[in-house]
Amino acid sequence: MILIWCEQEGFRECIEKKFPSIKVYYQEQKPGCDVFYTNDTNGDYFPDRYFLDSYNDWYYWQTIEDAAKHISGIVGHEVELTVEAIDDALEDYQQEHEDDDLFYSFHEFKVVDD
Repeated sequence: MILIWCEQEGFRECIEKKFPSIKVYYQEQKPGCDVFYTNDTNGDYFPDRYFLDSYNDWYYWQTIEDAAKHISGIVGHEVELTVEAIDDALEDYQQEHEDDDLFYSFHEFKVVDD
């Protein structure tokens, strides 16, 4: 058993400080708070970079091309390969359908170096 006591640091930082040979990789997502981060720069452990929170499911993609293809199928027309274009297409689609249960929120995981 290993006991690690950390007062001012986060869990990941504490482990990395106590055991310098260990690198802790993470993917953090809090859809309600618009928090989408990963420190896995190469995508070795967390390869997904795009996320769609919808009224009935969650979807993950590694590439913007795959995400745009899926979103194009939802909105019924081809969507450009940018996060902004996907956001706009989903927002327009939701406004056109005015269904209280219809919900889409698209996000890109920001890669952080820490």
